[in-house]
Amino acid sequence: MPKLADALTRELDIDVIKWLKTGLSLALFVASLVIIYEPALLGMATPIAEADVFNEDVRQQIWPFFRYQDSSLFQDDLIADYYMSCFPVGYRLLYIGSARLADPVALSKLLPVFLMAGFLTAMAMAAARFGAMPAAWCAVAICLSTPTFFLSAAGGLPRAFAFPLLALVALALVRGRVVLLCGIVVIAAAFYPVATAIGGFALALTLLVLPARDRGTAAHWSLRRRLGVLSATALMAAIIVLPVAISSHRFGPVLTPADATEFPESGPGGRFGPGDRAPFGSPWNAIRHQSRATFLGAGPAWIESIGAPAREGGTGDGGRERAATRTRILMWTIHIIMLIGMVRLAMRDAGARRLLTLFAAGVIGYGISALVAPRLYIPHRYITYPIPILAAIALPAAAGELPSLFRRLRERPRVRATSMLAICIFTLVLAGGRGNALAGYMRWDSENSLYKFVASIPPDSLIAGWPEGPVDNFPYVCRRSVLISRETHQGFHTVYVLAMRERMSALIDAYFAGNIEPLIRLRDEFGVTHLFVDLGHLRSSPPVYFKPFNERTQNRFDEGQVGGFEITRQLKRATVYRDLPLVILDLSRLRAGAGRPD
Repeated sequence: MPKLADALTRELDIDVIKWLKTGLSLALFVASLVIIYEPALLGMATPIAEADVFNEDVRQQIWPFFRYQDSSLFQDDLIADYYMSCFPVGYRLLYIGSARLADPVALSKLLPVFLMAGFLTAMAMAAARFGAMPAAWCAVAICLSTPTFFLSAAGGLPRAFAFPLLALVALALVRGRVVLLCGIVVIAAAFYPVATAIGGFALALTLLVLPARDRGTAAHWSLRRRLGVLSATALMAAIIVLPVAISSHRFGPVLTPADATEFPESGPGGRFGPGDRAPFGSPWNAIRHQSRATFLGAGPAWIESIGAPAREGGTGDGGRERAATRTRILMWTIHIIMLIGMVRLAMRDAGARRLLTLFAAGVIGYGISALVAPRLYIPHRYITYPIPILAAIALPAAAGELPSLFRRLRERPRVRATSMLAICIFTLVLAGGRGNALAGYMRWDSENSLYKFVASIPPDSLIAGWPEGPVDNFPYVCRRSVLISRETHQGFHTVYVLAMRERMSALIDAYFAGNIEPLIRLRDEFGVTHLFVDLGHLRSSPPVYFKPFNERTQNRFDEGQVGGFEITRQLKRATVYRDLPLVILDLSRLRAGAGRPD
């Protein structure tokens, strides 16, 4: 039998020892990561196992798909129609198709697991190009340490496809597979067009700027062929994106920074924070912030006494200052290593030079997007997605390149592997963590009587309430339409913004009304069947929203205080749910001249 096995091995040219070494290395690779990042890996199962845990942004982008599972839900819902018109076509078809078979909630919770697995695999393969398995291990460890990638994947939203797609772009670049890169750019258009733009810019730089020796499989392509491939890729991506541009156009032209005076919802003090509205500033601050965030981990520190103070700021003023100083020194050190190592690596490695086009693509995308904002979406996204990928690959690659600065160490693979492992582990011990897969998730109380009641009212009901807190949850948790919610009150398209402005104004008028007419208008003109009220809002001061609504809110509040709020006069007759200070009024029970509540 041993002789037969030896003969078979020789006949098939199988290197059993090599196979065993590879198998053991892979087993050690996986086992070590599983042991270190057990909290994060187990955390990914929490939303799947627990129905009351969900990502906060599913309250925007998952509930519109419920109409494809249950035809009685959200059929004439303006907000659902708006979001459906803006979803990338591939993402929309994926959820619509799955809704015929299962609950969209299930897909939104399972999808992050598969996307993270694909992302980590692509990152490992891309990093391995610069240092085999040690580089792959370091890149995956960095990805699992930071909350950046988990946060993006959470909820199975369109953005969940960004990092996996761009990791594949990085893999195609370092391997020099131009045709693969073209395919990824086209596919990305169906799921997250920002990734298409970034990958497309990297493709253009590779084909038209880099010298022939750096073009990978396109090294011998003529200029005509390169232009033809680039044009065909752009055309196919545009054809995929075009239906979204057409469907969203019925909600009006896109608001630009110049429209902020007429549409303060999109300007300072409006719906968006400083990073998501003009002026967008220099991309370099965004690059520095995003790269730094990649190395600052989440979850328990590797060694609590060393890593936790660096990430959490220490204790006391002196401790926080020392921790901040140590973190700054560490970040400067990491970035100097990356700069020196990547420059050195790019001098001799075409794969590194191609990878750096991803950095240039992000900067170019940021600049163009800022000029035409928000037609190519928010500029910050062009930094948010490529920079963490580059940082996770560049640190081990650069660390492995440092020994080449010394002549005696240049041709010693073990020294290179030791250098990258030592520097990456040192970084992870000082600033990393064991991961937090629940970044961006929230929990709701499935036994809460409020949510149970809202879920029990007829499916064609329309609920109005101050757009925050429970009202934001009603469409996803209770599967009931709302007049307006803060989560879905976006400021991108004129017709939608004006419709939401009209709804919010009517809600403010009714909420703080001193007579019954605004409540009747809310019911008869806007079709509202139930009004959710926090009676605490009617006491000393009104709740705060964003421009241009706060002045109207204060004025109506002041007017209502003079003769008393109409809502309080309707409580006895119209209340169908009470858990003070929260009440729900059935607007079909409104009665003029109702007295004050008992």
